[in-house]
Amino acid sequence: RLLIGAMESTAAVHLPRLLSTLHARYPALEVQLVTATSGVLVAQVRAGELSAAFVGGEVSEPGLAADPAFVEELVLITHPSLRRPAAGDLRTRTLVTFGAGCTYRACVQQWLAGQGVRPPRVFEVASYHTMLACVAANVGYAVAPRSVLLASSARRAIRAHRLGPRPWRITTHLVRRAGDRSRAVEALRQLVTGKAVTTQRSGPPAHSASNG
Repeated sequence: RLLIGAMESTAAVHLPRLLSTLHARYPALEVQLVTATSGVLVAQVRAGELSAAFVGGEVSEPGLAADPAFVEELVLITHPSLRRPAAGDLRTRTLVTFGAGCTYRACVQQWLAGQGVRPPRVFEVASYHTMLACVAANVGYAVAPRSVLLASSARRAIRAHRLGPRPWRITTHLVRRAGDRSRAVEALRQLVTGKAVTTQRSGPPAHSASNG
């Protein structure tokens, strides 16, 4: 049995095709998938509660091994009324994000700090569906992988902006316990490392968010 953990974005966008290939190659392998934030997933792998997990960013904890799996571009998403948001446009607005332990939340907080912005309110959500709906309703702004937007019909109701003059990319890693050579984990690892490529699909152009 293979217990896989993943961030919601990875589970929704990248894993369906990968798991389909895994099932075709190993039809007798029982696979279960759970979603959570990167921090929770790493802890569950370390504790032996998960066989492996897809998490955002670098992982350098003792006892764990990681392989690059996917590369995501993070974009700022806003209501369409914010055509080219500057830092001043965000200072009074609500940040819509996942809970503590989310790698992308840490990224947007780092970016905001660099702009001199401290969100007056943080609205935590548990799914990208809710996040995009909130942004479309002008509840606030958020940061999400571009791949999530391209896979969602909600992209027509929001606006995407780059987080600077160049794309902000972050690598999703497959994390497992170091030394774990179980056939199921090794099969997943080999499949992932054979497909470790940047996700680039056509979509609406992103506009650079101004430093204000």
